[in-house]
Amino acid sequence: MHPEQQLSIARNSEGATSMAVISQVGGALDQLSLKGVPIIDSSGVQGIESMFFGSVLAPWPNRLANHSYSFSGQTYSTPNIDADNNSNHGLISNRQLELVAHLPDRLELAYQFGEDESYPFDVRLSITYEIFEDLLRVTALADNLGKTAPFGLGFHPYFLAGENFRVSANFTKKIIANHRMIPTSQIDISGFEYVTGAIDDCYAGAKQVLLETDHASATISLEKGFEYFMLYRPSEAGKSLLAIEPMSCLANAFNSDLPSVILEAGAKKEYAFSIRKN
Repeated sequence: MHPEQQLSIARNSEGATSMAVISQVGGALDQLSLKGVPIIDSSGVQGIESMFFGSVLAPWPNRLANHSYSFSGQTYSTPNIDADNNSNHGLISNRQLELVAHLPDRLELAYQFGEDESYPFDVRLSITYEIFEDLLRVTALADNLGKTAPFGLGFHPYFLAGENFRVSANFTKKIIANHRMIPTSQIDISGFEYVTGAIDDCYAGAKQVLLETDHASATISLEKGFEYFMLYRPSEAGKSLLAIEPMSCLANAFNSDLPSVILEAGAKKEYAFSIRKN
């Protein structure tokens, strides 16, 4: 993505290395190996910028309908407009994040919002990647230094799935979206299994997703602040990849569910998810 901006963290244990490579641009998780087993790898993938490969999605994840939202009596027009006239995946996926700390096994990045006309709110977002023997933990802190603001967060990791894989979770809700990928309703489900075909759907009700492939088994866990998983398999570039995306709110929440994204003046909100090799 941006090789000159890539930073690595690693931990060795009993002869096996766990390592993550993160780009300072967009805070993107470009590579992850746990106990020597590749879990995430952007090498050779075409069009990773348009795929939002590994990026931090803030101050909203997924889409805003009609590239706009209203808050406190004012309407804001937002950028990153897709083919369906939505704004997609926030503001910072292609921006340089501040390097706060870089230790052998820990990396902290930050971004200060407030300069965009589309999001003039004084929110400071800190993101920490920390590698352990068989696990990567990603934590984030949204600190509202100004007036009450809407704020949502997501991450867009793409996992190596190959041609033979199985995804399972104890989901209880599937979010139904229209042709523009804007949620319209939800249905009750009892568990979830996915092994083939296209997917671009959002689910709720479970804190863990299990991914099993020919070469690895990994568990993606929502630990704090996240309520939803978005699952997406690219139809063209990177067909062997599968995005399993933690999200704090639904797509279009700035327009459809404002209470779920309110960050009061002076408030802080914590988020965390992890990827573990089983």
